[in-house]
Amino acid sequence: MRRLHPDLFDKKHPNPWDDFTLKSRTKSKKHAVTREEVYKFAWGCIKEARPEPAAVAVICFEWLQRPENVVAGFPSWPDYRSKNWPHAVRIEHHKNKSLVWHPLEEIVDGEAIKFYAEVEEILGYLPRLGVPMIMRKIER
Repeated sequence: MRRLHPDLFDKKHPNPWDDFTLKSRTKSKKHAVTREEVYKFAWGCIKEARPEPAAVAVICFEWLQRPENVVAGFPSWPDYRSKNWPHAVRIEHHKNKSLVWHPLEEIVDGEAIKFYAEVEEILGYLPRLGVPMIMRKIER
């Protein structure tokens, strides 16, 4: 542009961006929570009659889901122990759009071994208000 319209540019400052400095910042690391912390939080929520945040916490931790996807309603009741997959939960990984059936239990010697017994216990406190697992009844 300067070449085509030299009168429009300040001759003292050939590069107008020289006066600007880019501020760089270092982000602090987020520490990973432990299983103990997640379940302490979840059972505290259950005690306070708030099963929704409890379920969000354990779903995110155990099934590696992002909170924004869980709260948006992506884990749904039809995806949890469906007729076709009674021993699994369907999980969509929103980053790469892959769908996986994640096993919840395995039958060994005729006995069911549950991989997520505590998660399923917490999910048992969730009211089934609609298709998404995470819904909250709003009192008016």
